[in-house]
Amino acid sequence: MERFFLEIAEAIDDIFCVADAQQRKVLYVNPAYEKISGRSREQFLENYKDWMELVHPEDRQRISESFHVKTMEGKFDEEFRMIRSDGSVAWIRGRCYPVLSGQGVLQIIGIAQDITGRKLAEELAQSHSRAMEEQAQLLDLANDAIIARESESRVTFWNKGAESLYGWTAEEADGKNLHALLSTPAASVHEFRAALLDSGEWLGELRHKTRDGRQIIVQSRHVLQRTAGGDVARILEINRDITDSKRAEMELLETKQHLEHMVAQRTAALQELSGRLLRMQDEERRRIARELHDSMGQELSVTKMLLESSLQRGLVNRENEHSVVQSLEMVENVLKQVRSLSYLLHPPLLDEMGLAPALHWYVEGLSQRSGLKISLTIEPREFGRFASELETAVFRIVQECLTNVYKHAQSPTAQVRLSQSESHVRIMVEDAGKGIPEDKLEKMSATIGVGIGGMRERVRQFGGEVQIFSTPAGTTVEVTLPLRRNPDINQSSALRSTA
Repeated sequence: MERFFLEIAEAIDDIFCVADAQQRKVLYVNPAYEKISGRSREQFLENYKDWMELVHPEDRQRISESFHVKTMEGKFDEEFRMIRSDGSVAWIRGRCYPVLSGQGVLQIIGIAQDITGRKLAEELAQSHSRAMEEQAQLLDLANDAIIARESESRVTFWNKGAESLYGWTAEEADGKNLHALLSTPAASVHEFRAALLDSGEWLGELRHKTRDGRQIIVQSRHVLQRTAGGDVARILEINRDITDSKRAEMELLETKQHLEHMVAQRTAALQELSGRLLRMQDEERRRIARELHDSMGQELSVTKMLLESSLQRGLVNRENEHSVVQSLEMVENVLKQVRSLSYLLHPPLLDEMGLAPALHWYVEGLSQRSGLKISLTIEPREFGRFASELETAVFRIVQECLTNVYKHAQSPTAQVRLSQSESHVRIMVEDAGKGIPEDKLEKMSATIGVGIGGMRERVRQFGGEVQIFSTPAGTTVEVTLPLRRNPDINQSSALRSTA
């Protein structure tokens, strides 16, 4: 039996020793002593009283007092630190039991267990617990609602920010289904669940209901945390109340839309006014041209006829004959200028013969007066007639373009192309001048009623398009006008059929 117990003592991992209480001598210590302490058994057997030197200085007095007081009563059971031979520290649980006989205590059995691993685990757990408490305290300082929930959406953490935002305390929210508690819309739950399983995170906006029934909008971020095995450990959710900012955003959007509507109304009114002014301008030109031709032109013609008649009938003496001839020449020049001015204001050919003859007349006259070489191409040759307003618009566009070439482009030549399809009429005017700087072109386009700006407004009235391409080698103006009336355009004339 003694051999059996010895084999057991030799095999166990804990230190096992037997001491003679009366002789104060260690009778036996097993090999585990060398493994745990790093010292030989022989040293311990020879100087067993020095075992207290192995105890950490901070624990030594406590262990010494406990050993002398509790050992004989069989109550010594202490945890302490031991300093190994290499200087490292091991945690030990030491226990002593007296072996009694009729004569008193004969022997003391000591058992020392290495609990270093357990103590380190405890310290790590305590450290982790303290860290968690500190983090929880820090999270409670955050204004945002910070919530942790497990895979079934039951709340496991609920900070002060969540209490303040939603109204439920942490105790009330603990274990509750978060989505049911906050009345999260099912569509939103489906959306962020799919995103969490796919990428592990989700960011978006959610509508929640607070304890007092208020509907709020939160900016929400969800992060999925997994275990080492890949299972869902928890889902962290951070929610920030953006209800006021969203309300302000909606009010700003409504204000913006209202202002845009007002601007659109004012713009439409201005464009309508501009169109009316253009039409009134054309009508006024037509009236003035008619008055110049019918009134002043006729009076000048009559004056010319009277002067010619006086000369032919010899009613003018030789002293005044030269003056009458000069007057006749002056009347002839004024009559030509009145006719030219009248035709430029509104050529009668435009009303009588149509667009093609009027453009040919205008181009030939401008070439003669300015010296500008102008090429005019009209396709098809049988161009036909359009609505009066459309013919006037095309004529004025060509007139404006060629006037700009003559006055500003410093170009010796100009090309005008007029073409017609089933649905559109297209005007293209090109020059070989100095071009238009971009900043100047923007200013010219922004001007309403005159120049390029007036031309754009005239085209807009018909639902057409204007494109201007300008380089230092010249400028090209392309205009496209629909032959059929656009429903959005306020236009009173219809396309007349070709003869």
